[in-house]
Amino acid sequence: HTYMTLTDVETRHELGLQDLTFDPDFHHNGFVYIYYQHKSTQRSRISRFIHEGDTADPETEVLIWESNAAFGACCHYGGGLEFSPIDGTLFFTTGDEGDPGATQSLTRTNGKVMRINIDGSLPEDNPFFDGPGPNLDEIYCLGLRNPFRGGFDPETGRYILGEVGQDQWENIYQAEPGANFGWPICEGNCVPTNPIYTD
Repeated sequence: HTYMTLTDVETRHELGLQDLTFDPDFHHNGFVYIYYQHKSTQRSRISRFIHEGDTADPETEVLIWESNAAFGACCHYGGGLEFSPIDGTLFFTTGDEGDPGATQSLTRTNGKVMRINIDGSLPEDNPFFDGPGPNLDEIYCLGLRNPFRGGFDPETGRYILGEVGQDQWENIYQAEPGANFGWPICEGNCVPTNPIYTD
């Protein structure tokens, strides 16, 4: 069992602890990664902590990633967090946070699959990577309403998403680099005819 008390966590509505995962080299370094909403900054973040014995000390927190804007007040914050068994990059999911149009923007974190390096740096082979340009270089897929879980199939290495639809669909998707799953233009088994890609 691992015990830790984080005091600066926003817990109203669907906010709070979204997911945690262990470093691929956990048995040697004791690193644990936690995806949560930080109360003081009002940002979603992924932080690394060091686990020793049966505890993980909050004082060891190292910020790995943080959203570029305050999280929405409504709902839908995603939650998947897992290392790729293929290249060791860290994948995680974000929900639309009650702002469906933001899922089609390459400058907003809402409604995406993200991919970062283990130290928080950004892989240059991500599909929308543009360096100093306006895109969020960590975006891997977009157009998702609330991908509450994501994980790798251990046999195939495919990244699979479980997503909450709106009125008619609950979705399971395979993430591919640059994929646009259509929300809010369409949902279910669809291809958006006019992706927005702007704010």
